[in-house]
Amino acid sequence: MTTTAQRDTEPAEQIELRPRHSGRNYRVESVDVLRGLLIVLMALDHARDYFSSAAIDPTDPVHSWPALFITRWVTHLCAPGFILLAGASVYLQRQRKSAATLTRSLLLRGLWLIFLEITVVSFGWSFGFGTPILQVIWVIGVCMIVLTGLQWLPMPAVGLFGVIVILGHNLLDPIHASALGKDFLNQRAQHPAAQFFGKINWTVDETGPLLFRKLWHRHYGKLAFAWSVLTVAPLAALYGTPTALAAFVHAVLAEYLSFIALLFALYVVAGGILVTGNLRGTPLVNGTILAFGTLIASIVGTTGAAMILIRPLIRANATRVNNVHVVVFFIFLVANIGGALSPLGDPPLFVGFLHGVDFFWTTKHLWYESALIAGIVLAAFIALDIWYYRKDRLVTTVGEAQQPLALGVSGKVNLLLIAGIIGAILLSAIWRPGIIFDVYGTKVELQNLARDIALLLIAVLSLVLTPNEHREANGFTWEPILEVAILFAGIFTCIIPVLAMLDAGKDGSFAWLLAAVTSKDGSPHDLAYFWLTGTLSAFLDNAPTYLVFFELAGGDAKELMGPLATTLAAVSMGAVYMGAMTYIGNAPNLMVYAIAVERGVKMPSFFGYMLWSVVVLLPVLALLTYLFVA
Repeated sequence: MTTTAQRDTEPAEQIELRPRHSGRNYRVESVDVLRGLLIVLMALDHARDYFSSAAIDPTDPVHSWPALFITRWVTHLCAPGFILLAGASVYLQRQRKSAATLTRSLLLRGLWLIFLEITVVSFGWSFGFGTPILQVIWVIGVCMIVLTGLQWLPMPAVGLFGVIVILGHNLLDPIHASALGKDFLNQRAQHPAAQFFGKINWTVDETGPLLFRKLWHRHYGKLAFAWSVLTVAPLAALYGTPTALAAFVHAVLAEYLSFIALLFALYVVAGGILVTGNLRGTPLVNGTILAFGTLIASIVGTTGAAMILIRPLIRANATRVNNVHVVVFFIFLVANIGGALSPLGDPPLFVGFLHGVDFFWTTKHLWYESALIAGIVLAAFIALDIWYYRKDRLVTTVGEAQQPLALGVSGKVNLLLIAGIIGAILLSAIWRPGIIFDVYGTKVELQNLARDIALLLIAVLSLVLTPNEHREANGFTWEPILEVAILFAGIFTCIIPVLAMLDAGKDGSFAWLLAAVTSKDGSPHDLAYFWLTGTLSAFLDNAPTYLVFFELAGGDAKELMGPLATTLAAVSMGAVYMGAMTYIGNAPNLMVYAIAVERGVKMPSFFGYMLWSVVVLLPVLALLTYLFVA
C-alpha cells in the first residue's frame, strides 16, 4: 500500500506511468505557464487602447514610442503560440487516448470553434451577420480538423508536413486577387489559398480509401465532411459566405445530385434481380457471363450489370481454388469497358450527358474501339481461365450426380423498372419545356429535376415491389452505395476550386496543364487528353476527372461533338477504359470489391490489383493509342 508521503516523493517517470483511473491530474506545468503568459499578452494588447491614444498606430515608428510599440509587437507571439499549444496538447493527449477517441474529439472541437468564429465572434466585431471575420479561433478549428488525419500518421510524416507548411507559408503572399481581373470573384473563387485547399482536399478525399483503409472505413463520413469543410471554409473566408454557398449549391444541384440519383436507382433496382441456378464456374460459363455483362453494361449501366451478375458469378466459382482472376476481369469488362457506349453505361459519360453531350454520341463514335478492346480482354480472360481451370481441383462428393442447371431469374419487375430508368434519361434529353428554376444562382431545368425525381421514385418502387427475400438471397446491403455517395459528395465539393482554376484557362493555375494538352498550332492534343484523362481517372476517379478535362477542352458540348469530336472521344475513352486500372478508378469497382470480399474472395491489394491491370490492360491501351488516338 502506498502512502500519501510516498506518492509525493515518487519520481516523475513513475507518476506518468500511472493508469488513468488513478485520479491524478495530467497537467504539464510548462504548458500551463506558456498558456498563462499568452493570455497576459493578449490582455495587454486588448487593454492598451484604454491607456493610450486610439488614433495612434502602435507599430507606426513615426508617432509611436518604444514602450507602446513593444506592447503591440510582443502580441504577435500570441497566435503562433496558441497554434503551438493546440498541437502540443494533441500530441500529449495522444499518449493516453486512442486515435479513434481523439479523432472524434478533435473533429467536434474544430467544427465548434469554426462555428463560434463565424457566428458569435464575428457578430461581436460587426454586430451583424454579413461576411464573417475569420481570425485565430477559426484557424485553430481548421488545424484541429487537419489533425484528425495527421495524428494517424507516423511522426516523420507529420514532421515533413510541418516543414512544408513553415517553408511554404509566404510563397503565395505576392499574389493578390485584385490583380487577377473582374472575373476572379465568380461563383468558384480562385484565390491561391482556396486553390491549395481544393487540390489537397480533392486528392486526399480520392486517395483516402487507399492510403488509410482502416481509418477510412471506420470514419469515412467524418473525413469526407471534414475535407469538404476545409474546401468551402477558405472560399467563405476570402469571398464571403454567399459566394461559398453559391459555389456549393452549384456543385450539389448541377453535378452531384443527378449523378448519385442514377447510381442509387441502378444499385437498388439491380439488387432486386435474383439470378438462381446451379452454375459451375467453367471457362464457358464464366466467359458467357462476362460477355453478357459487357453487352448489357451500356444498357443497364455498369453499376446495374455488376450488381446483377457479380453474386451469381461468385457462387459459380466458389468451389474453384483459383477464382480471384474471375472477379478482376469482371471489373475490367463489366464494371468499366462495357459501359462506354451510353450515358447510362459509365458515370463519367453521364456527367458528359448532364453537360450537353447527346445520349447516343458515344454509341456512334466509340462502338468499334470498345468492341476491339473488350474482345481482346475477353479473349485473354478465356485463355487464362482455361489454364487455371485445368489446375484447379474442384471440390466434389464421390458418387454425387451433377445437379441440373435450373437457371432462373426472380424479381422480374425490376427489368421493367430498368426500362423506366432508361426512359427517364431519354425523356430528359428530348423534353424541353423551357422552365428554369434559379436556386441561389444555379439554373435547374424542369426536365432535369423531373428526371432525378423519377429515378428516386423508381428506386422506391423497386423496394416496394420486390420481395425482401430476393434482396436477402442477393446479400443486398446499403453499405456499398452509402460509402460511394458520401465519398462522391466530398469529391464534388473538393473539386470546386479545381474547376474554377480550369475556368481561368491560360490565365489560371492550370495553364501548364492546358499547354500540355495543346499542340503548337493551338489545336487539342488528343494523345495527351487520352493518357492524362486516363491516368488521373485511375487514381482520382473517372467521373470528376472526366469533368475536369471536359472543361479543359472548352466545356462546349456542341463544339466537342463537332469540330473537336476526336478530343471528346479521347477524353471519353481515357475516363472509361482506364477507370479499370485501380479500385478507386470507378464507383462500381469499389462496390464489386466490397461484395467479393464479403463473399470470401481473397481479392488482391490495391497494388496487387494494379499489377493485374498493368499486365492486361496497358498493352491493349497502347494498341488502342497506336490504331485510333495517335
